[in-house]
Amino acid sequence: MNLDWQDIVIFGLEGGKLKLMGKVIEDGGWVFKKASDECATVDMLENEDLTELAVQESRHHTMDLKKALELASPIWMNLYPLYIHEDFKLVIWKEFIKPNERKVNRLHKWERLCSIEEF
Repeated sequence: MNLDWQDIVIFGLEGGKLKLMGKVIEDGGWVFKKASDECATVDMLENEDLTELAVQESRHHTMDLKKALELASPIWMNLYPLYIHEDFKLVIWKEFIKPNERKVNRLHKWERLCSIEEF
């Protein structure tokens, strides 16, 4: 069992990435948090020590994946997904494709990353 923080979903943003991270806890469940990586933005700014701002992790944690996705971004389904953890593809797809939310951007990208054709 891996007790380290793992990437659950990575979203590509202008100038960086937004991550939803998770780790297995003692009872076998998961705990989630948000992390952002703004290294590309920091690299553009010269003569400033912004390394502390480059990578930030949320102090807020949740054990509910749906709440974790909202914590990452209230508009997570409209962001550009780069990676989805193998164990969460189906459950994230089900959250993504709910009937009220079918008119979202990047449907084909989500379908491919969630490997929907395999289900």
